[in-house]
Amino acid sequence: MEAKSDGLPPDTALAMNNLANSHMALGRYADAEALHRRVAARREKAFGPTHPDVATSLSNIGTALTRQGRRTGPKIISGARWRSGRKRWASSTPMWR
Repeated sequence: MEAKSDGLPPDTALAMNNLANSHMALGRYADAEALHRRVAARREKAFGPTHPDVATSLSNIGTALTRQGRRTGPKIISGARWRSGRKRWASSTPMWR
């Protein structure tokens, strides 16, 4: 597996995302939030702010915040940025075409 410029394998973000989802399933929402934030930052750096994977990561952060009762927490994503990522995701997903 080829390493990226930060020295980590490309699948690291996916593995971190899966671990964060495991934390969510176990009710460890603060741990999940922290990992989802790291994944979002990593994906945004790699793919740019409007990539569908970034939008998914930001949605995951929002879910973790909501489950912690922090619905009025900081705004995670601008509407325009979310729509852009969602549109790109939908165009690449046969189910949503």
